[in-house]
Parts: sequence; structure tokens; C-alpha cells
Amino acid sequence: MKHLLYSNLLAALGYFLGGQAGMLLAIPPGNATIVWPAAGIALAAVCIAGSRVLPGIFIGSQLIQTAFFLDISGSGSVTTAVLAGIIMTIGALLQAWLGARLVQGILNQDQALLRERSIILFSLLA
Repeated sequence: MKHLLYSNLLAALGYFLGGQAGMLLAIPPGNATIVWPAAGIALAAVCIAGSRVLPGIFIGSQLIQTAFFLDISGSGSVTTAVLAGIIMTIGALLQAWLGARLVQGILNQDQALLRERSIILFSLLA
């Protein structure tokens, strides 16, 4: 139980910090960016720890998205920011879960990511 709590807290912190880094790369006034480091962190977390870290990713994503929507709305509508954040967070969860499902076959192979073919396939699927 303690291990699960730590895993989720680490996933939340990693996603939040990755999201903060991504926001630094965003094109104002929105959050459009070419690179979203939090997505890679979420994918790695689910590949390593499985879907049990999805609650942590949810928390980290919700925090970063709600903070963003509160910042751009200007009106301070917490309800709108939280709901918009939930919609974005669902997308983040699906992205991490589906990405992990797609690459698990490659990662479970002997000498995964040591052959050129597996590296290219992993990059395309992830």
C-alpha cells in the first residue's frame, strides 16, 4: 500500500513538473507546444509501474491544467477551470494508457530497444 502511494505521488510530481517545463515552451496566450515533457513522463510511469499510477497522473495533470485555465480565464471561475482541466486530464490519461499498451510488446522482448527496428517501432508507437 505504501509503495502504491509513493508511486502515485511520484507520478503526480513528475507530471506536474513536466507540465511546468512544457508551459515554459508554450506559445502565449495558449498552451500549444511542440514538446510536452509530461506526456513522456506519464508514458514512462505507466510502462514501468502499470495502470496503478494513473491516479497520480490524474492529480498531476489536473493541477497543471486547472492552474493554466485559471490563469488564462482571468475571471477566476474555479468551476470552469476545474471542468476544463478534467477534460484535458482525461486526454492525458488515455494518452499514457494507450501509449503504454502499444509499446508493451516491444518492451517485453529480449534486448528491447537495442535493435534499430525496435527503436524505430517504439518511437512511432509511443
